[in-house]
Amino acid sequence: MRKQIESSTVKLFSKIHKAQFKENIFFRLSNALSAEYLGLNKNFFYDKVCLDSASGLNANATVNMLNLGANHVHLFDMNKNILKVTKNFLIKKFPKSKFTIKKSNLLKIDYPDNYFDFVHCAGAIHHTVDYKKSVKELCRVTKSGGLMYIEFGGKGAIVQEVVDFLRTKYKKDSRFKKFIKRLDKNTFNEIISFIKSQNAKYKINKFNNSEYKNFTKYFDYDSILTIKDRIQAPLYKQIEYKDLIKILKSNGFYKIKRLSRFPYFENYRKFLSPFYKNYNNYWSKMLYGDGVPQILCKKK
Repeated sequence: MRKQIESSTVKLFSKIHKAQFKENIFFRLSNALSAEYLGLNKNFFYDKVCLDSASGLNANATVNMLNLGANHVHLFDMNKNILKVTKNFLIKKFPKSKFTIKKSNLLKIDYPDNYFDFVHCAGAIHHTVDYKKSVKELCRVTKSGGLMYIEFGGKGAIVQEVVDFLRTKYKKDSRFKKFIKRLDKNTFNEIISFIKSQNAKYKINKFNNSEYKNFTKYFDYDSILTIKDRIQAPLYKQIEYKDLIKILKSNGFYKIKRLSRFPYFENYRKFLSPFYKNYNNYWSKMLYGDGVPQILCKKK
């Protein structure tokens, strides 16, 4: 069962990450971290040995940390193509001496105890068969005095209930499954073409061209990949924030700080940015519950 889940996960995210190479999405992802956002000295990364765990083929966090001045970044993923695709991508940007690539797994990270100054893991543990073991492994390889940044899918609310419904429908409804699989940039253009033709025919609802353009703009390729992530991923566990904090504390971490930002999007998620930033707001809690916590913590 575990091998089947991991194989399906690799297959899906291989497609998603390759698509992210070609879009403006990569710029957004590879600039997610900054010393200012983390609340660190601007030169923090300069002499640090870092880990980009479950990096994905696009290795956006590796690019981010090296651009911030990291001395060396180790990165790994379950996808064996990381050894070729990602390597060929990185050597165009950085000297080979600045990074080390491995095929490895969050459930058994192929590094010794207390190895890294900074450990990064974003959007991965909720896709694993045992998130607690994954977090313990991340804790294990972090140096005493080192920092960990971890981002994960928290316990949801209304939005997650809708996603859960769609995930179930994807598994049971072959027509819906086919629709999600073929979902791409042309899909919403087809929908708009149909709407325009019908409005032109019946002349009841009035739309101008900018309204049609905004519709397709709000559902860009970035948003489509997010939809595929949420619905098609074999596992998408909801992890309670308080439970993850307990794991961190029991593995020697303190100074645990939840971060939040007002993220930039060009699609419909721009309307949701205020909720991401203000995660304790009434509406945020009702819609998203724990949301997607981003945590920075230090190992004793």
